[in-house]
Amino acid sequence: MKIGVDYIGTSAGIVIVGSDGKIFMAQRGRGARDDVDKWEFPGGTISLFESRERAAQRNVLDKYGIKVGIDKILGVYDVIDKKRKDHWVSTTFTGRHIKGTPRILYPAKCRNIGWFSLDEIGKMDLSRITRLNYRDLIAEKKISKGKTKSHRK
Repeated sequence: MKIGVDYIGTSAGIVIVGSDGKIFMAQRGRGARDDVDKWEFPGGTISLFESRERAAQRNVLDKYGIKVGIDKILGVYDVIDKKRKDHWVSTTFTGRHIKGTPRILYPAKCRNIGWFSLDEIGKMDLSRITRLNYRDLIAEKKISKGKTKSHRK
């Protein structure tokens, strides 16, 4: 049985903000399950008996060698693609870089990493979940500046 295909997959990711305000991103490699070559906020599957917060932190440490702190939930997302026969429920957190220099520890699954501004991220070719996360980051930024959030469909 295959996760996300034969049964719903669950994942947790994190928008990692560095001390300079830039955001960590990873570009999916040829060995990635899907969304090959797309940029994403890092994350991965949640293991049995593991909290979403712990899963996000573990995945970032395992894949990029950095420790991160969780601040809050950005959102919980349904990523359903009937054409690809793919179904995931993903929680994305916002957080901060705590320790370590990021490096690619699984080169087959990740081809590039870097730190980017929100404006730069908006011009990147993003994974399906990261497009949803980015939309909510922009909406949250508008609220924090005293602007109103538009109604979502």
